[in-house]
Amino acid sequence: MAKKKRQDVKKEKNEKNPAKSFDFKTTADVPVPEKLVDWIIGQDRGVRIIKKAAAQRRNVLLIGQPGTGKSMLAQAMAELMPSEDLEDVLVYPNLNDENQPIVKTVKTFTPEMIERYKKEGKKPEEWIGQGRILIEQERAAMRMQGKGISPVLLLLLLSIGIMLVLSFTDYGSGNTGWIFAATILGLFIFGAAYMLTSGISKRIPAVMEGGEPKLIVDNSGRTTAPFIDATGARAGALFGDVRHDPLQCIPQGECVLLGDGNPIPIEHIVDPFFSAEKSEGRIDLLHMNRPSVLGVADSGFEPQPAEVASVYRRRYAGKLVRITTRSGCCIKVTPNHPIATLREDGTITYLPAADVKAGDIGVILEALKQRKQNGLVYGEPLLLFVGDVLADGQIDGCRIKFKLKRRFKIKHVLADAKMLGLTPTVSKGERGTTTISVNSAELCRWFELAGAKKGRFKFVPYSVFTLKPELVARFLARIISLDGYVNPQGQFELRSANRRFLQQIRALLFIFGVNAKYEPKLDRLKKGNLLHRLRWNHYEWAKTYAALTINPVHKRNLRRYLANRDDWPTNLNGELLPAFAGSFLLQRRPAGVSTGLNSGGSHPIVSIQHSPSTLRNTGLLDARRDATPCLQVDAKKYVVEDIKGFGSHPLAESRGRLPADKVKEHAHPTDGLYAFDEITYVSYEPYDGFVYNLTTETGNYFVDFMLTHNSGGLGTPAHLRVESGAIHRANKGVLFVDEVSSLTPKSQQDLLTAMQDKKFSITGQSEMSSGALVKTQPVPCDFVLVAAGNLLDIQNMHPALRSRIRGYGYEVYMDDSMPDTKENQRKLVQFVAQEVKKDGKIPHFSRGAVEMVIEEARRKAGRKGRLTLRLRELGGLVRAAGDIAREQGAKVVLEKHVIAAREVAAPLEQQISKQLIDFKKDYKVFATKGFKVGRVNGLAVLGEGASGLVLPIVAEVTPASSRSEGKLIATGKLGEIAKEAVENVSAILKKHIGRDVSNYDMHVQFLQTYEGVEGDSASISIAVAVLSAMEGIPVNQSVAMTGSLSVRGEVLPVGGITAKVEAAIDAGCKSVIIPKANENDIYIEKKKLKKIKVIPVSNIEEVLEHSLKDCVEKERLIKGLPW
Repeated sequence: MAKKKRQDVKKEKNEKNPAKSFDFKTTADVPVPEKLVDWIIGQDRGVRIIKKAAAQRRNVLLIGQPGTGKSMLAQAMAELMPSEDLEDVLVYPNLNDENQPIVKTVKTFTPEMIERYKKEGKKPEEWIGQGRILIEQERAAMRMQGKGISPVLLLLLLSIGIMLVLSFTDYGSGNTGWIFAATILGLFIFGAAYMLTSGISKRIPAVMEGGEPKLIVDNSGRTTAPFIDATGARAGALFGDVRHDPLQCIPQGECVLLGDGNPIPIEHIVDPFFSAEKSEGRIDLLHMNRPSVLGVADSGFEPQPAEVASVYRRRYAGKLVRITTRSGCCIKVTPNHPIATLREDGTITYLPAADVKAGDIGVILEALKQRKQNGLVYGEPLLLFVGDVLADGQIDGCRIKFKLKRRFKIKHVLADAKMLGLTPTVSKGERGTTTISVNSAELCRWFELAGAKKGRFKFVPYSVFTLKPELVARFLARIISLDGYVNPQGQFELRSANRRFLQQIRALLFIFGVNAKYEPKLDRLKKGNLLHRLRWNHYEWAKTYAALTINPVHKRNLRRYLANRDDWPTNLNGELLPAFAGSFLLQRRPAGVSTGLNSGGSHPIVSIQHSPSTLRNTGLLDARRDATPCLQVDAKKYVVEDIKGFGSHPLAESRGRLPADKVKEHAHPTDGLYAFDEITYVSYEPYDGFVYNLTTETGNYFVDFMLTHNSGGLGTPAHLRVESGAIHRANKGVLFVDEVSSLTPKSQQDLLTAMQDKKFSITGQSEMSSGALVKTQPVPCDFVLVAAGNLLDIQNMHPALRSRIRGYGYEVYMDDSMPDTKENQRKLVQFVAQEVKKDGKIPHFSRGAVEMVIEEARRKAGRKGRLTLRLRELGGLVRAAGDIAREQGAKVVLEKHVIAAREVAAPLEQQISKQLIDFKKDYKVFATKGFKVGRVNGLAVLGEGASGLVLPIVAEVTPASSRSEGKLIATGKLGEIAKEAVENVSAILKKHIGRDVSNYDMHVQFLQTYEGVEGDSASISIAVAVLSAMEGIPVNQSVAMTGSLSVRGEVLPVGGITAKVEAAIDAGCKSVIIPKANENDIYIEKKKLKKIKVIPVSNIEEVLEHSLKDCVEKERLIKGLPW
């Protein structure tokens, strides 16, 4: 009964664990272990050692072939190590020596913190370590500086109050009154000085930022000891680095705004303070010599003049970041220069220029920017030439090009170019066209700055919208004359592939009361493209245009139209006004209707609101914007006289509503407004020259009307530039270095030093960098090293490093196969289930599919009774089969999917070998039919034995070239082992052939072996080829062979036997000779194996028996052999 009960219990356990009983339908029934160490298949010795090493904190050296699980063992070791000892590392500034930052270490989690997090129900990955908490505390303390009433100021006010009270009593009578008065006056002066100095210090953020520590090792959220894979890491990535002092500068030619709002190139401010003796660096300015530039105070964000405290200058060769905004602002700065941008919550932050991207919102000075652009556009010649370019021109780099046919166009474009002082070149083109080219880098750059060109598209410059109606009318007339259509009925039409350009033209037409109809249509010439079209009919505009147009056809048609029409006014409906301010200007007035006087003060201004839905129907308001735009319209003439914007940017509103106090109008001494402007384009360009920076009281200033920060300059604190290395992040954990011999000798020596001292200082790795001047206090790096590689790596390892591992740890040679037992087959079932779970996208495998994977493991092992442990390759087959099943919509992976995956996931060597076999068959490099003397089909493998290849070998015997003895000469890119195998064959022939071979030279050629030949598996093929050539006995070409040959004539086993037999089958051979010892190493499907006859042999006599043609010479040769 007891025995039966035990059997029932065992059966019940097997039913609960299908993997143990090998009874499952799909891998979904196979449980996957939680711990990574239980995922490791077949490396039992390695697992035992890893567990010991984790418990005792010992170093480990793992040697073995790729894909055998070395990195997984290292990860499992980190999982086994305790996580309670984790530490965070912070770097603080050193007030005594800024180039030696102070290093402080704190426990990541204290027992109290862990208990509190567990009570709060937080997941371990949500736990915040002490390092982050300290950083937040430091930042909070800095934010609190300056808030509340200072104790010194409170004491000062109390003293003044007491003095005032006493002055009105008897104590203040007589001579003592003067003393009280002097004392009160002195206290007032002291208080004013204190408030002034404290206010200035609050506005210099660099002082506060420099004192903030930096967290260089953060283990927050870790539940296990850190595992850091440092494979391929070099220098700073491995041992830490101190970054070069980032250049937060602007180049020559970029303008800053003086305190009065006037722009000036930055070099005009900085260069006078430098000389030939001091051409680079930083200079602190005395109060009496300090210029003022326009900045923005952080409190209230009000533009105001700010004194320049320091100037910087140095040489720079590298890339500049070019940032362009939607309104045409364009600045160039170094990649680290901070740019003011708008956060989603409506606050302002500073981003390095390299991190700024299209779509971000920058901060500009709107009024001053428009003033700068207006000064360029007010000239009528330039305005007309801009119209020419927008209508018929192309901007290409530094050149503007026109291709024209009509004479009036050629005449006026040449005249307009010459009015600007340009020198156009004229040439005749095909089909009667005339090409006019204008080379002007300055003009092309202005087009970009003014917003007239963005990429391959052209737009109306924004400053045109602020011009007088007379100039706007000339501008529109020029564009319509060159690119528009007017018929005798007074109908106007303008077409373009650029929808936004037509929207701008429509907005300008509205100034004259024209409400053009927009309609898209398909382009008949370019099928699939959309052509945008504006159409309108307006009598008043027709009269204005008739007087301004240069197109003779338009003049003639309008003359007819106007002669048949009476003069009648055009009324405008306010609800149909296209709100072009909503499309092209940057700010918005808060909702509501207001009245006032226009800029001329003569006509009332009415703000007419439009709902977003109405404006979207007009096609002029982007669907993603929900702001309520408005216009100021002259109520008497219905002409837009002035446009101003207030409030939040629509993009800012779409990302998050701005608080009311954040969207108010801000005035500055020059009556300008700051605005939010969308950044539309970010690019890079090379630069070599001086770069500059300023330190101001406000910590910022405007560069070409865009707000930037100046806290970095050329003096970023050293501790903020410290970066930890892999050895520091692996503190209290595992540092994994694969291919350890690829590290330089110096790196191996430094790694050994870090292992011995358990701490390693961080310094700049480049001698040319300013980081080389910095060296921190020693940083903890108490890690366990798990080094990995192959046998060749051991030879190149630093002897002391290997001695350290061997003396204080373990060395493990990874198994590449395991016995083919039921238990190990169950492990492979678990492996397949693990791969499915790890991938997360492929379906589970059926029992038959898993058996196919196990069969593939046998085949890849290449040995009888073994299963491969190169599981990375096997995992690739699993994923490929899963992908095929998923592509076909199968719920589980079946056998057919694994078979198909073998073809899809074939290694490169197998793909190459098939191509080579086909190539050699097509060009008859080898034959598979008939008999030939001295020609044998050998077999070889490519790479690491995954793919086989037919190796044609040809032999010829000639009289000896030397009188002393004959030679065996082999050609065909042979390796060292292959050459030795040829020598062994020579010895066999000389000793056992029964003939004097000293009078012959035996030539052996491996045909077209561009991939090279290595190993001794071609020994029997060489012997057969030479004997055939010497005796004149033909060789059966349908037989392929492989095998090593001893000097006694024994056929020895070789590797890659399965791949070689497959190559013989693919080549069309009928028989294959293999060593008898490899007879059970063939793992090929029975259906495929039936295509060839496998002949196992033990000695050279059996080889000759099955390979040579039956004849008298063959019998005589075999009888003469001593075996």
